[in-house]
Amino acid sequence: MKTMHTDTRPAAHWYTELRAVQSLGSSSDRPGSLAGLAAARRKNLGQFFTGDDLAALVWQLGVAGPSAGLNRKVSILDNSVGSARLLQFADPDKHYIAGCDVHGPTITALIDAAESHGLDCDLVAAGMESIRPSGFDVALINPPFSLALDSATLQPYSCTTYGRFGPSSAAISHAYALHQALDAARLVVAILPSTYARECFNRPTAEMTGRLRAIIDLPAGSFSHEGTQVSVSLLVFGEEPSATAPRDLKLLSLADRLPCLDMVLPERGSRPRPISTTSDDSSEPSITGPVTGNREVRIVHRGRQIYLKFKCAFMQAKVLNHVLVGPVRPMENHRYPKGVRFQGQGKLDVEVMLLQPDPMGCLRQLEAMVADMGGVPNTCASLRNYLVKRIRRHARESTPFGHVVKGDVQASDAGKALARRKRLLDPAVWGSPLIKAGDSVDLSKLDSGDYLVTVKGSSATMREDQLLADFELPRQSSDSGWSVASPPRAEAFPQLAHSIACHLRASGAADVASWDYQLEDMVEIHMGRNALAAWRMGCGKGRLAIALALAGGRHNAIVVESHLIDELLDQLRESNVDPGLWQVITKAGHCEQLRRINIISYNRLRMELTPGAGRRTFASRLRRRFSWVISDEVHLLRNTETAQSRALMQLSPRRRVGMTGTPIANYVQNVLPVVQWVYGDGTALQPFGRRRAYLEQRLWTSMSASVRGVDEFANRHVVTEWVTRAWEDGMQVGAKRQVPKIAQLDRLRAWSAPLLKRRHETEPMVAAHFHVPEPTVYTTTLDWDDAHLAHYIKVADEFANWFRDAYKDASNQGRNLNLIALLARIGAVERACNIPQRASTSKVRVLPYAGLTSKQRYVLDRLATLTEQGHKTVCYVDGPTAVRLFVAELAKRGIEAVPFHGDEPIKARTRRMNERFRKGPAPVLVASRDTIQNGFNLWQADRAILACRSWTHTQEDQLMRRLLRPQQTRDVEIELVNMRGSIDEYQAQMTQMKGDCAGAALDFLTPSTDNDEFIHLDQILNRMVADLAERSGFEAHEYRKQLQAA
Repeated sequence: MKTMHTDTRPAAHWYTELRAVQSLGSSSDRPGSLAGLAAARRKNLGQFFTGDDLAALVWQLGVAGPSAGLNRKVSILDNSVGSARLLQFADPDKHYIAGCDVHGPTITALIDAAESHGLDCDLVAAGMESIRPSGFDVALINPPFSLALDSATLQPYSCTTYGRFGPSSAAISHAYALHQALDAARLVVAILPSTYARECFNRPTAEMTGRLRAIIDLPAGSFSHEGTQVSVSLLVFGEEPSATAPRDLKLLSLADRLPCLDMVLPERGSRPRPISTTSDDSSEPSITGPVTGNREVRIVHRGRQIYLKFKCAFMQAKVLNHVLVGPVRPMENHRYPKGVRFQGQGKLDVEVMLLQPDPMGCLRQLEAMVADMGGVPNTCASLRNYLVKRIRRHARESTPFGHVVKGDVQASDAGKALARRKRLLDPAVWGSPLIKAGDSVDLSKLDSGDYLVTVKGSSATMREDQLLADFELPRQSSDSGWSVASPPRAEAFPQLAHSIACHLRASGAADVASWDYQLEDMVEIHMGRNALAAWRMGCGKGRLAIALALAGGRHNAIVVESHLIDELLDQLRESNVDPGLWQVITKAGHCEQLRRINIISYNRLRMELTPGAGRRTFASRLRRRFSWVISDEVHLLRNTETAQSRALMQLSPRRRVGMTGTPIANYVQNVLPVVQWVYGDGTALQPFGRRRAYLEQRLWTSMSASVRGVDEFANRHVVTEWVTRAWEDGMQVGAKRQVPKIAQLDRLRAWSAPLLKRRHETEPMVAAHFHVPEPTVYTTTLDWDDAHLAHYIKVADEFANWFRDAYKDASNQGRNLNLIALLARIGAVERACNIPQRASTSKVRVLPYAGLTSKQRYVLDRLATLTEQGHKTVCYVDGPTAVRLFVAELAKRGIEAVPFHGDEPIKARTRRMNERFRKGPAPVLVASRDTIQNGFNLWQADRAILACRSWTHTQEDQLMRRLLRPQQTRDVEIELVNMRGSIDEYQAQMTQMKGDCAGAALDFLTPSTDNDEFIHLDQILNRMVADLAERSGFEAHEYRKQLQAA
């Protein structure tokens, strides 16, 4: 066997003076405990220098052997170079060295030594996360171990994960160093922790595949000279895929001989480009162009953005430095919004101007800043006109929609308010009066919608959200039980309201949505550019959509779910709308002949125009073709990454109206993507940007410390116990443990007041036209059969154990929990409770349950009793298996039950439901909970049983309200069936709290669960077992074992 020998020749002369440099790790104190390890790593930067013998071994493997016989310089990289121990054998005539290190003094000493001896080098004081090396022959690395890197400038390798700055912005130092070296060099020799090296050997990443030549376990004590006893190994990588498997080697001493590892360098090579450094900190503006002496500065705009146009580069430099001031100040652990670079760039944003007390004054101030630098400002007339229009429009759009709520509300124009907490009247003013909790202040509402707060002879202006955060306003009530939270916009803009009403009558829209509240709402919607109509079920959203499209521009679109198209067409015919004015878009030809009203489904919108058209979808063809787009069930946009969400966003119409009865479909953050689509990403009206900054008045002065809109929304209103970086990035994907409550409820209401047009079916103005009965809802809690309980405990315990282990493993590896696996495991627990006859998908072998459970027997008995009493009943169950079981069991009792589940085509199951249940004699409809869709009206039934619970209040509310339609003439009763201590009770708690939050935010209801403890699933399970054990006379853990062994 051919062998290779380590090179132990003396170090080159240039390195002699660097031997006195000590590593930070060897010169710092050892941590006294595991708790001090992280702090020690931060202090010494993970810097431990390589011993001479090990350095010689690495040099022989990576440089001396592969470069033997080459007649050119070999370029060598070390991305955590330290004092260059691995590069100490470099010869000025044969080698070119490059690298980086965060320790400035060491890098300075290294550069001085190399340059003074003529060694060609490219060395920078920077971290590996800030460089972009490429084109090197060899990388020799001994990176810092186990430091957490978190930077926006990391490259997206296999080792990077979600971090504070978004995807691929976090990594572990030694893993990132290795992947960067593999990307930058032909050959790589890396000193790594043995555990990580072994992981790479057993499970190589995509960047390593085919390149790994060997793993070499080094002798114990390889770094004892540095005062640390870490176990290390070498990983050796070549350039081309190897025909032989990687070698697994172990050295007893560093003098042991090694086999040849197929490491070669090409005869020819080019010098790598200089190491470039990148940073998430912005640099100064770059000014190019001729110096002409022309002082004219044109101030123009494109949309919201203001631009300064120059004819002289010198004038450009002076003015931009004065306006932009300089880069925003970097802050530790702070993530700036996308596009934020300079402190003064808020002065070039029309939306920021609109937040100021005098927007036109801001434009004059901008002109004055140009003049102060000797420029001659020339403001484009279109910018002045645009700003004037936006000021007028913002005054209308920032006026709250008319809103009537049940119970008392805070008086918006009250003369007094009580302080909730201690604060200064105006923290920005020296000597401002101190207000203590409980102190009374005087209020007066300004025309701008802000408030003038006066105390002790001093006054300050506050926005409504600021006022509600720190002060309690008196409440006002009405004898009818309903109160006006905010009057209609028509009261503030009567002339405009009259003009809009005339337009609605002339267009025929007033004939379609003719009830007074519908007309009032259409007038309010037309006062702004966009709107979110949050009407509850039964208020007539379909007619509203038709009327808005009729009153819109030349071409308008109504986007709905596929199964609702037929119902919308029925409403068009009932409204006597000319058939020549509308069409349903189902083929590419329809896109070329648009009409006044164009109806298209979400599914169609994202489809290819023709088979094989690729990216040419209906959405891309219809982009910017519509004046108005009315999106029904717009809460579907809560996940912006779905294909249907992206298709809807692609339409890009002039005006947008979203319609949904449930804008807070699940958690409070679900409303944010919907509002962002309707009103824009970080605007004066809707300040919470998705990637943009949270807009506030102070940004006119400086953008420093500005935050992303989603971060500000989460900090204000979202209550969590823990979250992953992925979820934190946009509140849509990634794992979390969230408590279904809303923080700072008053501020959320103030924010949503001009954004959501809410209607409730029981408010006086709506109830005058139709009556929707209030159902009687009650819960029945059942005890377990012993055999069913044993079956359930096995599955639930397996889930709890899996979750704890999976979360710990994911955290240790710096990755997110597998959500698909998590949902599958929770689904297994649900099925074990509701339909245990279905085989468990759990990895632990749990046989399907034989026989009926106590819940199933109870529900069957209730259905039989209700049928005998002459009621028609809808029974909601969990999935097709449960539907078939209940239908079969009812058939044994001589009761016809109509099945409705997803294993059948929607047209077939809908036709049977209509023929046999809605219009036929069948007394029972057994429907899969997740299949009975929006838009199915089941007013023919007056009883409903929820034999399984849901995770969202929205779904349970809609299941109940299938029966609650204006055609309903009987009293409606709805029964919720829970198993004691099961996942049912956890879901019941979740739905109650979520519904409580939504009602408090949207309908100003008083939260009934605000002070309740949120009990997690494992706590419910433990309490159930403890309770059963106490009744049986056992200890809880013994009882659990007996159940599992049953």
